[in-house]
Amino acid sequence: MRHPIAAYASDAIVELRTPVQLAVDVRAPSPDLFFNVLRDSVEDLITRRWPGLEYSLFVPCPTRGSDGLRCRGQFPLRFLLGYREQGGTHAPCHDCFVNWDISELLTGFAQPALALQPQLERLQDQVAEVASGVNRLESYAAEAADSMRRVLWAIGTEITDCPRLFTLTQVNLAGPRRLRFYQRHYRLVLWCEHPGHWHPWSAASYSFDQPKDWLVRIGPYATLVFKALQLVVPITASAAGVVLSDEQFKHAQHQLDLMKTLVADLPSQEIKDQSELIAESARQLTPAEGQAARAIRMLLFEHDRMRAFGDLRRVQTPSGEFVWVCANHYPEYDPGLPSIPAPKQ
Repeated sequence: MRHPIAAYASDAIVELRTPVQLAVDVRAPSPDLFFNVLRDSVEDLITRRWPGLEYSLFVPCPTRGSDGLRCRGQFPLRFLLGYREQGGTHAPCHDCFVNWDISELLTGFAQPALALQPQLERLQDQVAEVASGVNRLESYAAEAADSMRRVLWAIGTEITDCPRLFTLTQVNLAGPRRLRFYQRHYRLVLWCEHPGHWHPWSAASYSFDQPKDWLVRIGPYATLVFKALQLVVPITASAAGVVLSDEQFKHAQHQLDLMKTLVADLPSQEIKDQSELIAESARQLTPAEGQAARAIRMLLFEHDRMRAFGDLRRVQTPSGEFVWVCANHYPEYDPGLPSIPAPKQ
């Protein structure tokens, strides 16, 4: 199998080795994205097609002996994920007794599982090296897409009934409303969440007034969304095989440039303990981000009582995730009824 977005340079072999054993092997500069998509697809398929079927997921031990043969040991995936969430960093193989880095077992690379925002900041620095010609795009395109996937997954644990990606800009008003020094006027635009094709959807735009301190309250979530979009939009525009026209890219980049000014004025989040950056918050929003996300949700419901969201629709991807997509991408999930030619007379 090959990922449809060529810039991710991700290939996989899915092999039924025995009647009860399925193996998935991914090769890519950043294999985590395609592996997780395939794993989620398999699990979603089992859950929907064979309800109640019991199954277990394992990560094979990478150790090879002097004869070149691979160790027969296996790590239960559920154990690795849970142990890492509890702060564990290494796990021994029960067959060869080699103590393996958990991040390397899960992603193919020995690196800590950073929280969402530090992970996005690290990737932004690396993508800047792509623009300067130091590294190739393929080295980070898939990792950036996987980061966006993790961001949406984490937000989805807090919010399921409205779109999650947006850009926010401040509008300078003229006339009497300009005298309301205690308020600010904003414009919020929701984005299509179709994987690999993230873009603003102008039909889902909202204008509203809020007190001066409102921006600080929603700042943690707005900053997270901004950093994720700022990371993936340039890659989306540059990646071969991803359909994002020059006009769409310019519009998206303009929205992000306007939002950058707002985010730059926000007070930075104080981190008292470096351990907060490690795995315990890598798969979920921080309390501040979650509270701010719920505030955005309430704002959308207040200004869109019909919950139309500019005709953005919630759909399920083949891997089982739920995303909100625009009218242009919706047919990829629901092609509609086939066109049947009329019978000949």
